[in-house]
Amino acid sequence: MKKSKKNYVETVIEVPIHNLKWDIIFASEKCKELNHEEVGVCCGITYKCDLKIYINTALKKDLMIRTLRHELTHAYIWTYGLNQFTCWNEETICDFVETYANEITEHANHLYEIYYADVNNLPVPDGAEECE
Repeated sequence: MKKSKKNYVETVIEVPIHNLKWDIIFASEKCKELNHEEVGVCCGITYKCDLKIYINTALKKDLMIRTLRHELTHAYIWTYGLNQFTCWNEETICDFVETYANEITEHANHLYEIYYADVNNLPVPDGAEECE
């Protein structure tokens, strides 16, 4: 886990997804990467080419976990090359959810636990080394 006060970043956790390593970056809403020119401050945002996901630390627990799941889904779609499909029909979506939903949810919950422990100076939860 990395910490940096530069650019309002609080915690960075590296997460392997398939054959790529993504940085999950927990940052203040003042972080420039969380400020989108069209929508303003985001709950989270995925930068696919940089393999980085930014999560707004001002979010409450439930919304942060939901945002983690949402942004991780972008990462899974891109990492597994599913973004190449131009037509996602109901069956394609159901197959994706059936295949990856549990893994995405487990990643999101575990990332929140690691982040919460880090910012509250608590022991890192069991299995944290699996995310790094």
